[in-house]
Amino acid sequence: MLDLEALKPYVITFLVSFLIWYYLNGGFKTPEPPKQEEPEEPPIPNNFTLEKLATFDGSTDETVPNPIPTSIYVSVDSTVFDVSSGRDFYGPGGAYAMFAGKEIGWALATMSFDDVYLGNLDTSGMSVAERSSMEEWIIKYRDYKNYPIVGRVTPPDLSSASKIIPPSTMLQHTGTQPALVSGSIPSIYVGVGDYVFDCSYGGCEFYLPGKSYALFAGRDASVALAKMSFKEEDLDSTDTQGLNEKEKKVLTDWVKSFRDKKGYPIVGRTGNGFRVE
Repeated sequence: MLDLEALKPYVITFLVSFLIWYYLNGGFKTPEPPKQEEPEEPPIPNNFTLEKLATFDGSTDETVPNPIPTSIYVSVDSTVFDVSSGRDFYGPGGAYAMFAGKEIGWALATMSFDDVYLGNLDTSGMSVAERSSMEEWIIKYRDYKNYPIVGRVTPPDLSSASKIIPPSTMLQHTGTQPALVSGSIPSIYVGVGDYVFDCSYGGCEFYLPGKSYALFAGRDASVALAKMSFKEEDLDSTDTQGLNEKEKKVLTDWVKSFRDKKGYPIVGRTGNGFRVE
């Protein structure tokens, strides 16, 4: 017969060992409720020129260390979508790679891959059927594919590009005034050197109210940037002649960054005389 009394010590040892293992592995802890992921903040929309839009084509700059592919944007009837999640389709080698970084309203409306239908912002000549087809694509991108809207293609106002814009007019362009074109982002003027840049073309995350450099919006920030200063007297100063050589070098670098690297459109002059070739 099976001697249960003889087995008792082994059973007790097994149970104690199991309970210790169970405890060490969190068996007696109240399970934590699953953490809910915080929803991502929607991207801050920016204005785009066709030239700026073209830089978001999913390509990789192999000349820089640790290169990463750019985001992929397309514009449909001037509304810019981030289609990076569809990189297999819109990225290099994808079936729709020719659409990356371009306005494609006409191409979608006519279901054509012909280059003649790419980059044309004027949709006024569309037939009723073509416009309906294009609008269906917008709904598909926005509501079904959930591609984020990151801005709008709209030509910058260059009518005063060679003229001096007075401070009182500069102050009317801080990103808070009504937009001149429906659906576009209000202009944000920042003076750097003898140039007034519209930073709504790619700089909204920096210059809109509440952002890091919002205090530069609507003013000539040349002296403040040259001195890397947020002091009120430097923000109010336009005397670039009083800068030392080191400060002039810093200001030159800022002009080149705004003009050549960031590609902010030049919409006027500050009149402070600080020009950079």
